[in-house]
Amino acid sequence: MIHYTPPATIYLLPEESEGSEKMIPVLKCIWISSITISSVALIYSLIGSTANFKRSPNTDWGYYLFFFGIPVAIFILISILCIIFQWFPRSVNTQKLLVAIAMLIALITIITPTQMKIQKEGWLTERVSTIGITSTTEDGIYEYYLEIINPSQRNSGARLFLYETISGEEFRIPLYMSSDKITIRLARSSNEENVWATLIPSSSTPSIYILSTTMWLNDNIEVFEINVTERSSKKLID
Repeated sequence: MIHYTPPATIYLLPEESEGSEKMIPVLKCIWISSITISSVALIYSLIGSTANFKRSPNTDWGYYLFFFGIPVAIFILISILCIIFQWFPRSVNTQKLLVAIAMLIALITIITPTQMKIQKEGWLTERVSTIGITSTTEDGIYEYYLEIINPSQRNSGARLFLYETISGEEFRIPLYMSSDKITIRLARSSNEENVWATLIPSSSTPSIYILSTTMWLNDNIEVFEINVTERSSKKLID
C-alpha cells in the first residue's frame, strides 16, 4: 500500500512594511530642514533676548523661552536622536504628521523674534545712555557729559565725552567705573539738573581734570583723574 506524503508547507514571514526602518527621502529632507531652522531661530532668540548672555531676559522673553523654548529644544533633541539612530515611524501618515509639526515649530520660531523685536543693542552694537545735558568746565575749555555703555549688563562700562571749544575736537576717555551698580535717577523737579558728573580743572597741571560722579548716577561717589593730553583716566576714590 502506497502512502501519500503531502509536501511540507513553507510559511514565509511577511516582508516588513515599507518605511518601518527608513523614512521617505522627501519627508526626511523637510524634517531635517525644519529642525535646523528651529535650532538656529531658537539660539538667535536666546542670544538676542539676553544680549549674548550679558543680561537677564525681560518678562515676555522669559515666558517665551520657558513655555515654548524648552519644549522646542526637547523636540529638536529627540528629532536629532531619531535621525542619528534611524528611529522613524512605520506609518507614512505618522511621518507626515511629524514633519508637519516640525514645519509648524520652525515657522513659529522664525516669526517670534520678528514680532517681539529682538534688540541688537547691547551685544551687536553698544547701548549708550546719556543724560542729554552738556556741561562746561570752569575754565570754559571743554564741554562734557558722561556716557554709560550697556547699563545693567555684565559687559557694561562708562566713558567721558569731551568737546574742546577752541579746536572743535571731540574725543572720549574710558572710565573704569562700577557701572553694574549704577542706579540712574531722574530729577525730582524741573528746577533740578540731573547731572551725572562734574569735571573740575586741576590747579597744578593744566592737562589734568578731576571728574566726580553725583548722587544722580550712583550712591557711591567715584572720583577720577582725567588727563586730556594722554586721554586717559585713573580712579582716585571708589
